[in-house]
Amino acid sequence: MFRRTAQWIAYFIIVIALVCGLEVIGNLPVQSQSSLPLGTHLWLVLWCALGLMIPIFVWFSRTYPPAFIVCTTAICALDWLTLGLKYSHISPGGLFSGSTVDIVSNILNAISLIVLLFAWSRNDDK
Repeated sequence: MFRRTAQWIAYFIIVIALVCGLEVIGNLPVQSQSSLPLGTHLWLVLWCALGLMIPIFVWFSRTYPPAFIVCTTAICALDWLTLGLKYSHISPGGLFSGSTVDIVSNILNAISLIVLLFAWSRNDDK
């Protein structure tokens, strides 16, 4: 139990660091980004590293119900793609507009919580 908790804590610290780094680097002016290692592509490296955290999330979640894993992975992937669009200076539209992403994320969060609730209630019956 302690090991799994430590893994999740380390995972979330790494994800938070990558997102914060992406936000800081992505919001710098182009002239400031040019002086950084990898220049204006540093945000892309951080974004790709953040994308590599999605399969790790799936692996850590392997003991949860499959529907929960699908919903939460979809939320992670949607947020990851939205961040990529934001810092690549491609204006998001359609599914990736801000309000649509929020609505889809909220629906998927609600579904994943319902799945966990049903899984939890079934385990109590045994």
